[in-house]
Amino acid sequence: MILKYQTERNCINKKSVKKQKNITNREYQSEKKMKKLFLMILTAVLAFSLYGCQINGNIKNRSFLDEETPIETEKTDKSGGKTGIELWSFEIPENGDISSFLETYKDSGADYIDFRILWSSFEVEKGKYNWEFFDNIMNQITEAGYSAGVSLVFWTNGLSFKDEIEKQKTAEGEIYAFDESRTEFPSIASEENQKIMFATVQALANHVAERYSETTELWQVLISAFGDAGYSSDKDLDYGESSVSAFYKFLEEKYKTAEAFTEAYPSIYINDFANLTEMEITELTAACAYDWKEFKQKTLSDFQAEIGKIFKAADSSIPFQLFFGGIEDTKAAVYRGFYDPYSTEKIVAADVYSTTLNQDTPVTFIIDYLADTTGKKVGLTVYEEDLTEDTKNTLVAAAENGNINRICFETSEEAENIEFIKEIANAVRTADSNDNENNDANENNGDKENTNEPETVFFINTADFILRAPAENLYVSLREEYLSASENGTKRVSFITDTMIADDKENTPSELTSAVSGEYYYITTTASEKLIQKNISVICPENTEIEFRDEHRKEIPEETAAVLSGLFD
Repeated sequence: MILKYQTERNCINKKSVKKQKNITNREYQSEKKMKKLFLMILTAVLAFSLYGCQINGNIKNRSFLDEETPIETEKTDKSGGKTGIELWSFEIPENGDISSFLETYKDSGADYIDFRILWSSFEVEKGKYNWEFFDNIMNQITEAGYSAGVSLVFWTNGLSFKDEIEKQKTAEGEIYAFDESRTEFPSIASEENQKIMFATVQALANHVAERYSETTELWQVLISAFGDAGYSSDKDLDYGESSVSAFYKFLEEKYKTAEAFTEAYPSIYINDFANLTEMEITELTAACAYDWKEFKQKTLSDFQAEIGKIFKAADSSIPFQLFFGGIEDTKAAVYRGFYDPYSTEKIVAADVYSTTLNQDTPVTFIIDYLADTTGKKVGLTVYEEDLTEDTKNTLVAAAENGNINRICFETSEEAENIEFIKEIANAVRTADSNDNENNDANENNGDKENTNEPETVFFINTADFILRAPAENLYVSLREEYLSASENGTKRVSFITDTMIADDKENTPSELTSAVSGEYYYITTTASEKLIQKNISVICPENTEIEFRDEHRKEIPEETAAVLSGLFD
């Protein structure tokens, strides 16, 4: 089919050339005379113009052949709230016809179709791209009245050059596979992989910017077997050669000297960082758990930051989204790689940060936590199994309040949630309209000082989140305090992390609310120092006994621990 399309296109070009050359002699002579007459007239006009300019002394220091600077057209503002529906490329019929899908959701009120396209669907050979399938789907989407989300899925399924790609590996040294259809994912730490993948992103970005700029609502890159931007959430990854080598380098750059490393980890004595290669890698990652998870998050963040730069350079009007997957659940603490939205935002600087719902966590907790830690707009991907009646009601309320910027729904053959999608879409549009009106009012009346009473600020300690054993959902430990302070999710509360405090974020309140559980409470040395320096108290449940440990799982010095115990009231 592709070869036929290319041959037909080449035939059209050849016919066009032949037609241009098939001119009779009489037509040729007539055309020649007309060109000569036109040049004579043009010369006379230019001469007269020059003469007139000289008389008036208005000759400008420029050539008449200079091209006029093209006027840049203003791009459509795409920052407003939008509702979308997922469409995976592997679910599309072989004939490429998605009319049935579009017909099913035509009354949903959705603004865009999030086209999640597999790598192999357009990169037919390494560095060679065929856009026939991509253009066909994008054109059907836009002709049906939708805009599009462009989500590149970096799975190696069907990739002709997959053997050239270094794969992610498990702790057992095996190439990671989730199931028979989702196997062999590219190592993000591999520099060779990065060159190939960044080139792919560049090609896609250029193509979309050239053809679909006005009709594209977001773009993003997805990696894991579960369709998010992190590592897969069922195994600890990546133990491939490039990732392990990069981890050694990360430790050396962080600690600088073997002495400093041994001071942090007294159980691991080294004379040189090369000694680390003599340890079993799983023993090293277990002993250096905080650094291993920090390394994984930084690897993913650096990768997404480069992708964001490519997208923005191609078309800055299209929002760049980073999809975390869950950000507060136990999988985030143990496997996924992304566990601290604030630290990720410092590196990536995306326009929208998206996550998923969790039946065990209130919608408001997830949205507000993500908004406060990134300072950016929040997106949600909604799966049918998470849509309880309570969740639906809370989602509508959040949408009406303008707290959701992008909300994308999973699709199904039954299409059971069309009415709910329509309700959400209307809520998002209403909130967007109200927001514009409020902005206009503020511009006319001047910004007024917020006179609301101080809200409760929750302290999220990411170090404890990723080191606590067994792992625990962030919300679970804060459940009673959160429900009380937020009046069951109806009142806004705020969040601040240990990493934000360590960075001396402005306007840090003098009183925070938190919860402590587990045998030990892990907190970084830097965060401890800042809490003490600023005399910030942390209100915890009554009768809480705290045994402090640092990020290396070492006991905190007695004097420091005594001061901290006084702050954790």
